[in-house]
Amino acid sequence: MLRALGASAIVSMFWAGAAQSQLAASASITSDYRYRGGSIGSDQPAMTLNLSYDAPVNRKLGGYVGGAATFGQLPGAGWQVFSHTEYVGVTGPAFRDATWDFGASNTFLTTYYGRVSSNYDAELYAGLKTKRLSYYLRYSSHYVINGVGALYAEIDYSTPITERLRFFAHVGVLTPIAGSVPYYPRREQYDARLGAAAIVNGAEFSLAWTFQRPGYGSIESGGVRQDALIVTATCFF
Repeated sequence: MLRALGASAIVSMFWAGAAQSQLAASASITSDYRYRGGSIGSDQPAMTLNLSYDAPVNRKLGGYVGGAATFGQLPGAGWQVFSHTEYVGVTGPAFRDATWDFGASNTFLTTYYGRVSSNYDAELYAGLKTKRLSYYLRYSSHYVINGVGALYAEIDYSTPITERLRFFAHVGVLTPIAGSVPYYPRREQYDARLGAAAIVNGAEFSLAWTFQRPGYGSIESGGVRQDALIVTATCFF
């Protein structure tokens, strides 16, 4: 199961062909790396490498493990791996063409909001996936941006327009559930993404508009809203 995390390209399994392979890999280049709708402060291109491995547990259950690493440049910090994610989970049939998904992930993220800082986010998640829709609920006791407990609910939609072109959309809601920090009020935060992707010579190219309300932005900006048009190219191996 191929999982492109953060602002990497979101690729459906029927496009990537990951469902037919035990080992899957991809490399993505994006014009601006975003974590759940918000810029990490670089506003620079970044490259993400993904690797995943699927294996059947029994006739009905499947297990998977994988990870992603993102390379980029932060102000005053040079080129580095500023984000990496590891995950493990299990899937099984739910009803009709739907499958359920349970797992855990850990994300490390370096950000720049006036200064360079690093944080992590360990999550437990549960999801339900159909051919075109997926629904996920994620719990973190230490959210990567603000270091407080949080719930994150998200819905993703992807549908083919033609044989080589697809439309995709995403909406997510982050709800802090414990603690607070001065520059991150205890209130819901929303992010969304809307775009299209095309397969050209075995690679996928996507154009997506993304936003976050309220944006966590820089501390100095007071969390202004963040909108961006993101261009991403992904190769599958």
